[in-house]
Parts: sequence; structure tokens; C-alpha cells
Amino acid sequence: IGITPPDRYPHLVAEPAPFPEGTVGVQAGARYAAKRLPESAVRQLILELEAQGRHVVLLGGGEEREACVSVATSSCTILAGECSISQTLATLAGLSGFISADTGLGHLAFGVRTPSVVVFGPTPLVKWAHGAPQVALQAPMGDLSRVTGEDLLSAFSSCSASLDSPPVAAPTP
Repeated sequence: IGITPPDRYPHLVAEPAPFPEGTVGVQAGARYAAKRLPESAVRQLILELEAQGRHVVLLGGGEEREACVSVATSSCTILAGECSISQTLATLAGLSGFISADTGLGHLAFGVRTPSVVVFGPTPLVKWAHGAPQVALQAPMGDLSRVTGEDLLSAFSSCSASLDSPPVAAPTP
């Protein structure tokens, strides 16, 4: 159909929002329950990221704001429900990394080349995962409730800055 391999994944262009070095975005909620990361795993992830000296920005739609509030620490920035699509793209582009379940934000993060971890639950990783700089996890038995904070942090640690690597599949135990 006329698509050469370098054009396989077109990338979005967005002027990055100004965040401190090492700022990480997390999507705490999701529109569909089956695509929500466990609150306990997200909370543990946030605490670990902050212990590393990282600032955490919580993203999502308006319906996800409550989930963000429930996991946020006093130092998190909550932007869920406050950004237009162009502001969301700029936010994602300005982050050092992004972690979410398989949602639209995870795909947009890839589009602006933000290193990210995307956890696939009921949807198959082999069908929807992108390549680097995205690390894709398949939740055990397709059930996101089985994903832990350690799984998320380990996957985030393995995010590659290389833009030319093939897709990475790091299944959780």
C-alpha cells in the first residue's frame, strides 16, 4: 500500500511542556474497568518514582480524575480532565517517561516518542504494541488486577531511549 518501513509508525509533533528533568506521567484510571491498572500498584509506583527524586504528573480524562486523586501524593501534579488534546500531546512530549494501561494516552505517548510502559490486559500485546521507546507488558492471564507496582517499575527501568529497536515484550510473572 505504499508504506515503507521507516514510515510504518508516523510520529506526532508537539511542542513539549516544560517539566523538570525526570518527570514521569502516569495514567491512574481508564474509561473501562478492564483497562484500569490496580490502584495499589499505581500508588506503589508513584511512591517509588518519588523516592528516586522524580516528579509525577497524573493524566487522563475527566472521568479518571477521581482515580488520580485517590493515588496522588501531595507532590503529584494532577492534570486529569484539565487538558485539551493539544495540551495533552504537549504534556506527553515534555515527560521523561509515561506509564499506563493500553489506552489512547499510551498510544499518543508513543506518537510523540516519549519512552513509555503500556500494560495490555484484555487486549493482545502482539496486535497493539508499538516498538521502542515503548515497553509493552502483557498482564498475566489478560487480567490487569494481577499487575504489581514492582512490575511497572521494573518495566519502566528497562525503557529504551533507542528509537530504532524492535518492539519489546516483557511479560509479567
